[in-house]
Amino acid sequence: MALSIAQELRTAFPDGQLYLNLHAATPGASPLEPAQALSLLLQGMGVDPRSVSADAAASSALLRSTLADRRVLLVLDDVSSANQLRPLLPTGAGCAVLVTSRLPLATLGADRHIRLEPLSPGVSTLLLEKASGRRWTPEESAGAAHVAELCGRLPLALRISAARLATRRTLTVEALAERLTAHGARLDHLELDGLSVRGSLSVSQEGLAPSDQARDRDAALALTPLGGLDLPEYSPGLLARLMDVDELRADLALERLAEVALLDETRAYRYSPHDLVREFARELAAGHPDRVRHHEREEATLHWYVSRTTACARHLRHRSPARRDLGPAPEADATDHPPFRDTAAAAAWTPGTAPPPACSPSATERPSSRSWGGTPRPGRPCARRWPCVRMTWTTSTRPCSWDSRAT
Repeated sequence: MALSIAQELRTAFPDGQLYLNLHAATPGASPLEPAQALSLLLQGMGVDPRSVSADAAASSALLRSTLADRRVLLVLDDVSSANQLRPLLPTGAGCAVLVTSRLPLATLGADRHIRLEPLSPGVSTLLLEKASGRRWTPEESAGAAHVAELCGRLPLALRISAARLATRRTLTVEALAERLTAHGARLDHLELDGLSVRGSLSVSQEGLAPSDQARDRDAALALTPLGGLDLPEYSPGLLARLMDVDELRADLALERLAEVALLDETRAYRYSPHDLVREFARELAAGHPDRVRHHEREEATLHWYVSRTTACARHLRHRSPARRDLGPAPEADATDHPPFRDTAAAAAWTPGTAPPPACSPSATERPSSRSWGGTPRPGRPCARRWPCVRMTWTTSTRPCSWDSRAT
């Protein structure tokens, strides 16, 4: 997309355009250091390599002097940080910079920030068709749309799937959808000729681990317990109990995962992974060497959630015309939240981290252990079994009837 925009702007920058990949998320490659990037840009402008200093500050000054009276567009792709980018920015009024990054880079003072969402269903299916060189028959259109959804409507995943369809003419879209639907195999089928969704996600996650900032290290560790519990949505309170840390640390870790596009913030203090990130997190959890300890933390977290959900229901029950007996209150522990301060606080807490009804057991089941199974599908029971509590209430501020098999 950045290259397409640059192509459209070519007449506005008669002195040329420079493209540079800074390799923030390239599997097998380290992000370019500012001095390396500056050297490449200066050589692209025709500067003698012998006059380019190894010092980033000196090279940055030389780049700005070289571009001062020119109209040049810089396309800086896959930027890893604001610190990597700042020395590369020209100061001349005739220049412009087009930047792509997984980070928001909000401190740079850019004229405009554009957040790219997954492609629309129609565009995704069209991209799959064009890149594969096929033309869908009416019968194949539904299968192609299904493949696009299984790719999360992400360009990299769509490109890989299209390449599989292009190189294997006997592979139908229905068969490809079957492979992508197979439990635990989706990311295996989204790798081809050096392109890899798993590799791209792994670079993002592993890039956080060696950071000298605690929130980066916590974020790198957080994906594994999130994949083990595997809920539709997560809050700082939930992650705090999964990781056995305080809620501030958990909140900063979730915020950081959202900044690097590994989670989406669906509403205030609620985060959800993209489907392909969810698959990646499940793999991390399944392959973790200390699975027993993670399982213990998951059980403790589910116990907390049942306790918290029941406390919420009890707080709201007096507003319901049909007061149901919720049974004895779960035993609280020292890590439980303080009581809800008012009905609004309890109502605001209710949605979010419980699994959807389609993948929950009946409310009368209270299993002592959980079995781990396949991906939940709408309208079908999930192989995982959850500790449950049922509640229904109505409030005067927001009428609702919520049947939660809370975790």
